[in-house]
Amino acid sequence: LSFTRLTVLLVLIASYLNAVATFGNMEGRRVLWGIQSKEAFLASPIALYPFPPFSAYEFLNEHAPQGSGVLIIGEARSSYLKRPFISASVYDVQPIVSFARNSTDGENLYQTLSKKKIEFIVVNAMEAGRIRYHDMFRWDDAGFKVFCEFWGSHVELIHHRVSISDGAVLFVYKIVEGTDHPADIPVAITKGRDPSDP
Repeated sequence: LSFTRLTVLLVLIASYLNAVATFGNMEGRRVLWGIQSKEAFLASPIALYPFPPFSAYEFLNEHAPQGSGVLIIGEARSSYLKRPFISASVYDVQPIVSFARNSTDGENLYQTLSKKKIEFIVVNAMEAGRIRYHDMFRWDDAGFKVFCEFWGSHVELIHHRVSISDGAVLFVYKIVEGTDHPADIPVAITKGRDPSDP
């Protein structure tokens, strides 16, 4: 072998070994081999896919009417959600913060979301906590007060998944005209503010 061919061969071998080391421990192959279902895989965290939102999206795909909108809070990933949605990247202010800032009170925020046909809210509390250093929840006093008024009057918990084994803390809420059973606000989206004292 010439030096050039030997060098190319060694680079190819090194690249192959690097790929095996990087991807060899990924659990995706369990789906390919039929050991695990696609749904179970997508709902389970791995190193490069922590705190997946899949089970909340699966719930909405099965139970939310076609065309009903979803506001995603504390989560940038939206694959597999088969409903119209509003979300933000980890580098952007969360849409709920912007909507609250631009609303005069909780009722006005409710009307804003209704006009946008948003009927459901998904909160991935663990992911929101993990990526909080991006400062996505830039609440000001007035906006946080509006948000708390809205949440206390128009939001009901309809589904949750809390799992100690994989760290999942997912909530699905329904936006309603009025509620006698207001849902608690997940701490991960309040940025240290006390919802009882906005």
